[in-house]
Amino acid sequence: MTGPGDDSWTDADIYRDSQPGGVPYHPRPLLQDSPFYGPNLIAAIVCAVGIVVGSVGTWASLNSISAGGLEFKPWGTATLVLGAVSALALFVQLNLGRTNFDLRWSVPLCWSVLVAAVACIAIALVQIVKIRSFGTDYEDEILTQVGWGLWLVVICAGVLGITAPIVAGQIAKAAEAQAGGALTAWVPGWRWGAVATSAAILIVALFFAYNPTRVDVNISQSTTKTVTAPPVTVAQADPERAFGGGGSRVLPADATPCPSTFVDAEFSSSAVGTSVTSCAFAESVRRAYIGNPGRDRPVVIHATSPVTKLSYRMSCSAGPVVQCSGGNDAVVYVY
Repeated sequence: MTGPGDDSWTDADIYRDSQPGGVPYHPRPLLQDSPFYGPNLIAAIVCAVGIVVGSVGTWASLNSISAGGLEFKPWGTATLVLGAVSALALFVQLNLGRTNFDLRWSVPLCWSVLVAAVACIAIALVQIVKIRSFGTDYEDEILTQVGWGLWLVVICAGVLGITAPIVAGQIAKAAEAQAGGALTAWVPGWRWGAVATSAAILIVALFFAYNPTRVDVNISQSTTKTVTAPPVTVAQADPERAFGGGGSRVLPADATPCPSTFVDAEFSSSAVGTSVTSCAFAESVRRAYIGNPGRDRPVVIHATSPVTKLSYRMSCSAGPVVQCSGGNDAVVYVY
C-alpha cells in the first residue's frame, strides 16, 4: 500500500478516486470535469485585461489631437479599476478551481465580475454618445472620432459579460454538488442580485445616453447653453460697428468685438458671436485664419484654445467679415 509519503505518489494521483487496494486519494476537483468552465474562464481573464488596456488607450480624437481614457475623469479610471479587479478575481478563481477549496465564496466572486462588465459597457457607451454629440461641420464631417481604446473597452466588456455568467453558472453547480445541495438559497440569491444590479446600471446608462452632457470647449463653465449662430451678413449696418471702406465690414448686431493681441493689416480684429466663446479663443482663430492660404473661399482651420490647450476644427466662410463656427456652439468673426 502506498501513500503521500511514498516515492510512488505523484501529483497526478490526487485526481483519482482511489488507488489500487481501495485506499482513497483526494477527490478530483469538481470544476475540472466541467466542459465550459476552463475556456470561458481564460477568455474572461483576457477580456478583463483588455478593458485595462482600453482604459489607458485613446478614447477620442479631434484631427491630430487625442485624449486617453484617463483624461475622461473619473470614467476612464473607473473602467481601469473595474477591469483590473475583475482580472484579479478571475485569476484567483483560476487557481481555486484547481483545488478542493470550498466553492461557496467563488459564487459571489464571479457574479460580481458580471456586474463590473456591465458597468464598463455602460460607461463606454455613454462616453461614445457624448463624443458623437459634438456634431458635424458644414460638410457633414464628424468633428470628433471615437478612439480605439474606447471601442476595445466596449468589445472586451461585452465578451466578459457573456463569459462571466457561464463561469459563475458552472461554479454554482459545482458548489451545490460540493455542499450536497445545501446551498439552495445561497446560489440563486447571488445570481438574481447580480442580474438586478446590472439591470439598474443599464437603466441609469440609458438615461445619461439620451441626455448627453455637452462639454464647453472654450470656457470653463458648469452650465450649458445652446445658441443659434447669427448670419454672416445683415441687412442694415450699425454705424458704430462699421469698419473701413465706407462700412464694407459690418458685424452682426449681436457680435461682441474683442481687443486685438497682435497686428495684421488685412484682418485686424476679431469678435465673438456667442456667450460661450472667449475672446482669447477668438484671437487664436484669427491668427489661424490669417495663416491659411485659401482665404478667398470657405476653409476649415484648426485653432488652439488658450483655456483647454486643445485644438478645435472651425469652418470659416469668405468675405470682409468672416464667420468661423465649430466646437460646441463657438462662433467667431474675423474682420
